[in-house]
Amino acid sequence: IGSGLVGSEMCIRDRKRSLLKSLLAVGLAATLLAGCGNDAKQEATDKTTIKVATSGTTNPYTTIGDDGENTGYDIDVLKAVFKKLPQYNLEFVTTDFASMFEGTLSGSYDIAVNNFSYSEERSKSYLYSYPYDEISYVWVTKKGNDSINSFETAAGKTTVVSSGVSITLAEEKWNEENPDKQTNLTYSEQETPVTLQQIADGSVDYVIIDYAMFKAYQDVYNFDLQATDVSPEDTEMIAENNYAYYLFAYDHEQLRDEVNTVLKELKADGTLAELGEKWFGKDTSPDDTQFEKTLN
Repeated sequence: IGSGLVGSEMCIRDRKRSLLKSLLAVGLAATLLAGCGNDAKQEATDKTTIKVATSGTTNPYTTIGDDGENTGYDIDVLKAVFKKLPQYNLEFVTTDFASMFEGTLSGSYDIAVNNFSYSEERSKSYLYSYPYDEISYVWVTKKGNDSINSFETAAGKTTVVSSGVSITLAEEKWNEENPDKQTNLTYSEQETPVTLQQIADGSVDYVIIDYAMFKAYQDVYNFDLQATDVSPEDTEMIAENNYAYYLFAYDHEQLRDEVNTVLKELKADGTLAELGEKWFGKDTSPDDTQFEKTLN
């Protein structure tokens, strides 16, 4: 009997030791897993969120896809840039033009994206990236209306404009310098297809937009419209060159420089050309010389 009790006690002690080892192993595994989870959370936390302001209304540059996500040539180029900058997360904010400018200056947004052209006045407030797109402008009128093909011939005619954009600034400057040949500007944040429909039905005389945008909307709506190239002289009034840029606040120079480094790589490896083919059916990327020196 005695030896039986001793054997039973030894079995109990063995089972206790085995159970203790199992509990310790489970605890250690849980600790390791928790550590891995914390590392993953820390890695995600270490990423800086970059807020990108865009209108989402200037197809094919920035628009909202069927899935509700921001897309377009400008957006796709920026996404390609930040794939090579893994220390950042992109967050897109759809807003109006005024908010894009004000929010970027105040620090609410880090980058403004809307196929912005260069102007010396705007460069006093914002840093410019390298250019990523070469654009051309057209006068859009009702089909058969060949009378409007310059600022001078647009005198007395009506158009719809958005505050703060280069085309509007050019038309405002024209009106200021030519009080006897002013155009009639109606300020609105309505989407471009609405303006194009108004031109087609005759309630608005014309609008100046870039050709890629005009073609994108015509492919969808087939309005009764025509496009006439803006002359080199009038183009100089709209923008000091024919390129599009991302805008940054002046205290975001490091971010601007990081974006520029990758933009140059995307030009060299053909990504910009591929995205141009996707959205426009041709390569619209600037010449290599445009990726050597920033404008400011």
